[in-house]
Amino acid sequence: MEFRSRSKRTAELNLTPLIDVIFLLLLFFIIGSQFTSFKQMQVQLPSAKTPTTDLPKTALTLYINKNNRVLFRDKPISIAQAAQLLRKEGKSKEPQLLLLADGKATHQAVISVMDLAQKQGVLAISLGTTKAIDHKNNK
Repeated sequence: MEFRSRSKRTAELNLTPLIDVIFLLLLFFIIGSQFTSFKQMQVQLPSAKTPTTDLPKTALTLYINKNNRVLFRDKPISIAQAAQLLRKEGKSKEPQLLLLADGKATHQAVISVMDLAQKQGVLAISLGTTKAIDHKNNK
């Protein structure tokens, strides 16, 4: 009895579809991460020799533009809405406020928001600044 010899097939792994899937996942995450970032407010912060240290991302951030309007996440809000946000922040474990006021905003607008924050229990308040350029040493 004569047996036919079987031809041995070599297993072949085609990596092209795997690479395509990996690139599609990478593209998905790159585009998806773009939607989660917030647009930065157009506020010209005053300068100081020591810029604001970074607060935790859990700090409530309010903006005051040059027209003395209070803004939250790029939308103007009323004083009553600001009070609600500050009241909610005041009930958190570590209430903190980062206040970013335009250099042309009035002192009264900044003080009003700070006073409102303190009334709502937010005592840790930081004012945002940018680092001043030392023209003497060109730093």
